[in-house]
Amino acid sequence: MRKFLRGIVLVVLAILVIALPLSGCKSTKEKIGEEIGESLTEKYMEGISGGNVDVDIEAGDKWPKDMPKRVPEFKKGKIENSSVLKMSGTWQIAISISGVKENDFNDYAARVAEAGYDNVMSAKYDGVLSSSNLHGENILTMTLDTSTDEMMISYTGD
Repeated sequence: MRKFLRGIVLVVLAILVIALPLSGCKSTKEKIGEEIGESLTEKYMEGISGGNVDVDIEAGDKWPKDMPKRVPEFKKGKIENSSVLKMSGTWQIAISISGVKENDFNDYAARVAEAGYDNVMSAKYDGVLSSSNLHGENILTMTLDTSTDEMMISYTGD
């Protein structure tokens, strides 16, 4: 059942990640619409999972306050936005960052390893760098598109 719920959460997270670039500067009307969307998503996911769900989409330049302390803060580039979803005690956090260079990505991957994460997959293909890391059952993934200098950090875990 836990794997099934994780699959659902990953689908919802993917939808939120796609919506992130669209959530930059917002008017009051757009912010109200976002709150309604978050509320509806929470109710829908609670109905499916039977558990408590919390969804929060943020725009701004701050590291998400709900990110676990064991995840090193990325301090390069500009955080454009982030999404935070908590379902049945499991966090799904995604952060979109612009202005990131390849050496910034590599430095962060080293800091992630120093924080106790085991790298389970690293790849570089057609200008895209990717790194997936485990800390127990917690997953931290980083992807950098070197052609746009845009990076995505995603965390799934407790």
